[in-house]
Amino acid sequence: MQIENPDGTRSNVVSLVVAAPNVTNDAIALSRTSPAATGKDIVVVDPTTAGVSAQGNDVDLNVVALGLFSVTSNSCNLAGNSVPLQRPTSGNATFDLCIFSESGLDTSMTYTVSGPGDVTVTTKQPAGLGIIHLTLQIPASALLGGTLGHLHSHVDEVPAFQPGEEVYLFLWARDGEPYRALGWSQGTFRIARNALTGLETVTQDSAATPIFALQTHAFRRGGIRNLPVAIFREKLHKILRQQEQ
Repeated sequence: MQIENPDGTRSNVVSLVVAAPNVTNDAIALSRTSPAATGKDIVVVDPTTAGVSAQGNDVDLNVVALGLFSVTSNSCNLAGNSVPLQRPTSGNATFDLCIFSESGLDTSMTYTVSGPGDVTVTTKQPAGLGIIHLTLQIPASALLGGTLGHLHSHVDEVPAFQPGEEVYLFLWARDGEPYRALGWSQGTFRIARNALTGLETVTQDSAATPIFALQTHAFRRGGIRNLPVAIFREKLHKILRQQEQ
């Protein structure tokens, strides 16, 4: 497998090995007279507890089921499917979810919704039997998609950002509402740095989307790709100066 960077370059090729469950245990006997052993292969795998936020807890992080939590009846309807949450037309909306893991979840752990970062977990409460009750807050400006546990929702052209990532964003907003990325992928430009030369370039998210041309009946690529930041900024300043005249 390889990891593709925002600028299109790829990492070195590494092997992804799925280890079969261990069925027997083998003891390696060492002593002062025999301090070494040969012919023993030790395979270390990454457990599902590797990302747990509470130290010392042996917890299976796989989310088995989730569903909507009813505050009035103090109950939840667990299922294995994703839960659609309606984004409000204005302001903020809150939704109560219940999440279940086989090893149990509790309030000492940290819960976040990955993605653009506009959906926040405001409260966490125990719901019994290893079920956690989370309250999510979704603003009207929230982008579509996100990840909760092993459940992932992705909408084409909706940008997602990582902490510390540097981008150029073209934003717009209605009166009294937060800013949004203009045209989603069209208004998102990722900054990449060449490790050898230090050159900074920008690539538009929409450059990865094929466009069907009616004249040629073929797909083509559009958008800005690997353009030096200095040239990008100069083009942008030129357009702004023209609009001011």
